Amino acid sequence: MESHVTSSFDLHVVCGGEVYTLIMHPREMDSVTLRLGDPQRKGLASVAKDWGALALEEKIKRLTLAVYRNEIPEGFSRRRIEAADPRRSLALFDNAQVVGQQEVIASGTGLKATEYIVHPKEAVELNERDFLNPLLGDIVGVTLEPLSVPADGFARLIVIERSHTDGGH
Repeated sequence: MESHVTSSFDLHVVCGGEVYTLIMHPREMDSVTLRLGDPQRKGLASVAKDWGALALEEKIKRLTLAVYRNEIPEGFSRRRIEAADPRRSLALFDNAQVVGQQEVIASGTGLKATEYIVHPKEAVELNERDFLNPLLGDIVGVTLEPLSVPADGFARLIVIERSHTDGGH
């Protein structure tokens, strides 16, 4: 004999060593598929496995290349730098505008990357040391490409800094 539940009930499911509580409200509807698990936790486990034993210099290099190639690893988060953000337009130079583009939080590594575009008003020769500025954060790495920029050109600047909001220190 088949019977149907008519009132709400709690269903406890164990998945991957975690307990999930589902509060069920019976009603006539199509079936629903639920995927249990914590994708952020899975991503952090992947980061810990791939990045955990690396030296700081290697983490900086890998994070820089990931941002440069636009290949952000699972477990890292990316966000655009909006117009209202103070890093959107930095007054570092009289003859060049530095515009924030995106930020990549490398959760689990204690690092974050911020990508900027440098627009010079005139042809300019740049150097990474030109960007060792406290306005750009607690810097541990700077990459600039190209170093020689024409007046109508631009350079990509990737700044790696210690992430004070990441629990991965």
